[in-house]
Amino acid sequence: MAAVDEGFGKLTKLLFGKELGLVADYEEWLNQRMDVGRVGKSCLTGKRIYIPNYAVFKTFPEQRIAGLDSLRELSERKIGVGENDGLREIAKKAGEINYYIVEFIEGENVDVTDSVLYQNLAHSDKTIDCWNGKYLAYDFFSDKSEFFFGCYRVFECKFCVHCYNSKYLTRCFEMESCYNCSDSMFCHNCENVRDSLFCSNVKNKRYAVMNAEVGREAYLKLKAMLVEGIAESLEKKKRFEPDIFGVGCKSIT
Repeated sequence: MAAVDEGFGKLTKLLFGKELGLVADYEEWLNQRMDVGRVGKSCLTGKRIYIPNYAVFKTFPEQRIAGLDSLRELSERKIGVGENDGLREIAKKAGEINYYIVEFIEGENVDVTDSVLYQNLAHSDKTIDCWNGKYLAYDFFSDKSEFFFGCYRVFECKFCVHCYNSKYLTRCFEMESCYNCSDSMFCHNCENVRDSLFCSNVKNKRYAVMNAEVGREAYLKLKAMLVEGIAESLEKKKRFEPDIFGVGCKSIT
């Protein structure tokens, strides 16, 4: 976890001008839009397991969840079916082999805790379905990304917080359905947007605020005010509102 915290500190310094400390202190805020998992244990061995809460995984009975450490033993179990066994008898006997292994782990992984369905990760905590990444926590479904926290469906992104359904983002905060953007915050459905704030449904903008290009000086002044407010709120409240889904609906706190 120390490396994850260091990564979070490096990221928050880059985005907000301050290292914000332990990532666990921001768990509730980072997870607010996530279909998060839960910590459980194997019903067979007691091994600690991180269990997804989405799709079919949320229907698995706790008393039937197992980990990869039980795979070989379970695969070798066999049930004999008697000549007079009916469906009721067979269903009852099936309990001897009917366990759900929720873990999938492939590749080379280093310092990965409470994560599930992953491959080639380094310094990861509480992530689900993430691949080929490093320095990440509270993320769901990613590939080829690094230094990202509280993100959902991001690909080839780096230095991001609260980014969703996006690809090729760099140094971004609160972005949704964006492509090839950098150094921007609170943008939705944008492509090739740089150094911009509160933009929606636009392409090829720089130094833009609410879709209007305002020039570098005005942009930097507004961004400095915003970043200062974000950092202050995160330090005091461990959260910042609104997020990208609440812009225009809630006041900034």
